[in-house]
Amino acid sequence: MLRFAFLLFLPAIASAQSVCQTNPAVHASHSSNTWSAPFDRTVTLRAREISLREALDRVAAAAGLRFSYSSESLSLDRRVCVFFEDKHVGDALAELLQGTGVQAVSAGGDQVVLVAAEREALPEIIPLEQIVVTGSTTGIPRRSLTVAVDVIQGKDLEHRNATSISDILRASVPGMWPWQQSPSNLLTQYGSVRGASSFGLTYPKIYLDGIELANPLLLTRLTPSSIERIEAIRGPQGAALYGADAISGVINVVTRNAGFDSANRGVGLASNLGVTSSEFSSGTVVRQQYTLDYQTGSNIRSFGLTVAGSESDEFFPDAYGRDLSALARFRAVREHLNINATARLFAQEAGNGISPLLIEAIPIPDTMTTSPFLRFNADPQQVLQYTLGGTLTYARNERWTHMLVAGFDGYELDNVANVSSPWPTPLDSALQAARGGATRITFRGSSTARIGNEEGNTGSFTIGLEHSQLRKDAPEDRFFGDPGLPPEYAQVVSWQSNTGLIGQFTGALGERWYLSTGLRLESNQALSGGSHLAGLPMFGVAYVNDFDFATMKVRAAYGRGIRAPQSGTRELAMRGGHRPPPNFGELDAESQSGVEAGVDFWVGERASFQVTRFNQTASGLIQQVAIESDPQPGRRGIHFIQQNVGEISNDGWELQASYKLSSLSLAANYSTVDSRVEQVALGYTGDLQAGDRMLNVPARTFSFTALWNPSDWSLSLTAARAYDWIGYDRLSLAAAYVDLDRPTSGFVGSELRAYWRHYNGVTWLRSSVSRDLTRRFTLSLIGDNLLNHQQGEPDDVTILPGRTVSASVRAKF
Repeated sequence: MLRFAFLLFLPAIASAQSVCQTNPAVHASHSSNTWSAPFDRTVTLRAREISLREALDRVAAAAGLRFSYSSESLSLDRRVCVFFEDKHVGDALAELLQGTGVQAVSAGGDQVVLVAAEREALPEIIPLEQIVVTGSTTGIPRRSLTVAVDVIQGKDLEHRNATSISDILRASVPGMWPWQQSPSNLLTQYGSVRGASSFGLTYPKIYLDGIELANPLLLTRLTPSSIERIEAIRGPQGAALYGADAISGVINVVTRNAGFDSANRGVGLASNLGVTSSEFSSGTVVRQQYTLDYQTGSNIRSFGLTVAGSESDEFFPDAYGRDLSALARFRAVREHLNINATARLFAQEAGNGISPLLIEAIPIPDTMTTSPFLRFNADPQQVLQYTLGGTLTYARNERWTHMLVAGFDGYELDNVANVSSPWPTPLDSALQAARGGATRITFRGSSTARIGNEEGNTGSFTIGLEHSQLRKDAPEDRFFGDPGLPPEYAQVVSWQSNTGLIGQFTGALGERWYLSTGLRLESNQALSGGSHLAGLPMFGVAYVNDFDFATMKVRAAYGRGIRAPQSGTRELAMRGGHRPPPNFGELDAESQSGVEAGVDFWVGERASFQVTRFNQTASGLIQQVAIESDPQPGRRGIHFIQQNVGEISNDGWELQASYKLSSLSLAANYSTVDSRVEQVALGYTGDLQAGDRMLNVPARTFSFTALWNPSDWSLSLTAARAYDWIGYDRLSLAAAYVDLDRPTSGFVGSELRAYWRHYNGVTWLRSSVSRDLTRRFTLSLIGDNLLNHQQGEPDDVTILPGRTVSASVRAKF
C-alpha cells in the first residue's frame, strides 16, 4: 500500500532537482579519450547514492585493479551517484575525483595510486552529503536523515589520544553522558542519555560492525587506530530498526579496514608510559599501554589486526586495572559483493579495593577484618568478552541491495562488583560477586529496493527479518518464601529468543523534502505479561534548503522503544536484586516514546550549528528497592527487589557548534535535561515521589574540544563538565547502616530520602600534543585529569585516578 501511494505521488513532483545531477560523478557513457594501461580498461556500474569509498571499491573490483590512497585527502563518506556504461577507468576516476584535488596515477601492473594534484578552485563539500550506516540497513545520506546523528571520526580520536568510552562520548555527543571511567570499574556508567531510561541502568544499544553486543555496559575502552568512525543516535527513534533495548539510543562502532590506505599499511607500534598522582596511594602510580597494529591489502581485499594492552597501578589500596584486547577485521570487495568480517577478544581484570573514604566514614575498629559489613574481597574482578561475525552485501544493480549479518557476541565474568545500589558494594555480600556469562547469536537479513526518476524524486523500501538467541548462565536465587530466609543460589542456564520483522521507507522529493518511516514488529520472550509482541514505530520528516553559502535543515521525528525487564545487562548490573515472591507481581517492560525537533545549519565544511529539542516519556522504569525482612546474625534484615517506578518525563535541549579554519578545529556541545517523576506505579515502595528529579541525572552537560593539526603537529584540548545532579550521600548512608542502634526501617522506602544530597559538578580537562619526529616516528605527550579531581563524580564514595601525565612513542614500518 505504501509503495502504491508513493508511485502515485511521484508524477506530481517531477519538476524537482536531480540528486545525481549535482554530484561529481554524473551520467557517463563512451569517451573519446585515449588511455594507456591500466586506465584503458572499461567498467559498467550503476549505483545511486553510495559513498565515494564504495564507488572506488566497486570500480576497482569491476576493472580488476588495486587502488592506494590516503583517507586524509578524500571525503570517502561523501555520497555520489554513478551511471557508467562501458566507461574507461581513466574517465570514471576523473569524474569520481573531480573537485577533490586528487588524481589517479599508474604504479605499474594493476596498481593505481590516487595522489594530490595541483589544486584548483574546489567547491566546498557539504558535510550533510556523508553516508552513515546508523539509521538504515544499507546506509543513507546524512542529508536525508530525519533524526539527530553524531559521527565521530577515528582519526580525530587518534589526534586526541582518547581511548575510554567516557572520554569519547562526552566530548562529541550532547546529551549522552557516561561518568568518568575508573580502571577498577569494569562497567560503564551512563548518567544520562537524554535523561533517564532506567533507574541507574541507562545505556544505549551498541553494535560493533553490525553485531549487537550482548552487554553494552562492558564496552569501556576502544583503540582509536582500529576505529573508522562511531555513529550515535540519541533517543528512541532508532528502535524501529534496532529493536528492544534501543530505548534511549544506538551506537554503531565501525572498525577500520585500511588496506586501501597507503598511509596506514604496514606495522605500527605504540608505547605509552605515564605517572598518576593520587591522594590515596603511598607510592608512585604507573600507567602504561602498548599497541600493535598490522594492516595489509588493497581497497578490494584487506586485513587488519590490532592488539592492545594497558595496566594501571593501585591508585588506592587494591584498586588497579589491566586489560588486553585483540581486534581482527577482513574485507573483500567484488563487482557486486562486499564481505566484511570482525573478530574481537577483550579481557579485563581489576582489584576489589574498598574506598578509603568509606573506611574512614564507618566508625568501626579493624574494619577490614572484623566488621561483617565491610568484607574485603581479595579475588579480582574479571571479564572476558568475545565477538565474531560478518556482513555480506550484494548489489546486482542500483535498484536492489541485499544484506545478511550473522554473528555472536558474549561475555564471561567473575566477581564483578555491583555499582547501581545506593549502598557501597562491600556493605552486604549479597550485593557483590556477580558471576556468569551470556552469548547473543544474531541473524539479520534485509532487502532494499530503490525507485526514482531523473528529477531526483527517490524512495527506498526495506524489508528485514532479525532473529537473536540469548544464552544466559548466571546464579539465580530461590527467594519465593519468607523474605527473612537467606537466599539460596544455583547456577542456571536459560535461553531467550527475540524475532523482529522490519519495514522501513525513506523518500526524497528532489533535494528538499525527506521522509522516513518504519515499523518493527517484535516477538520477545523476555517481555512480561500475556503477550510477547510489541510494535515499535518511527516517523520523521526533514526539509533542506541550499543557499549560496550554506545549507539549512529542519527536522522532526517520533519514535518508541522498549526494554525487557529480564536481560543479561540488568542481571549483571543489579546483581543482588533477589527475585520477588509471587505476591509482588511481574515487572512491566520499560518503554520510552517521544519526539525530537531540530535545526541544522552548515556553512560548507567550515562551520556548523545544530539545536535539538526533545520531549520523551519513559514508563515502567525499574529500580532496585530495599525491603525489610527478618535480620540475620551479624547483618540487617534487608533484601532487594526490582520494582517499576512509574512514569518519567525527559525534556531538554541539545546544542552543537563547530568551526574549522585551516588546521584549527573547534567544537562545543551543551545539553540540558529535566528528568522528573510524573507519577509512581501502583505498589511501588521505593524512595521516589511524583515531582522528584530522577537521581544521578545531570541537569546540564558541556564539552569543548580544540584541535590544531598542521602537517607535523597535533595539539588537542578537551574540557567536559556535568552540572547539578541529586544522588545518594553514600558515606552518610554507610555510616548509618552499620550503626545497629538505628532501626532498619530507616533504610527503606521514603526514609532513604534523608540520604539524598546535591552534587554541584566536576570539570575534567585533558590535552595531548604530538610531533612527527620523522616519517616513521611520532612522539606524544598526554595529560589527563589536569585539574586533579579524584572525588565528586558520580558520588562521594567513588575515587578516580588523579592527574596523569604520560609520554607515547609511535613507530610505523
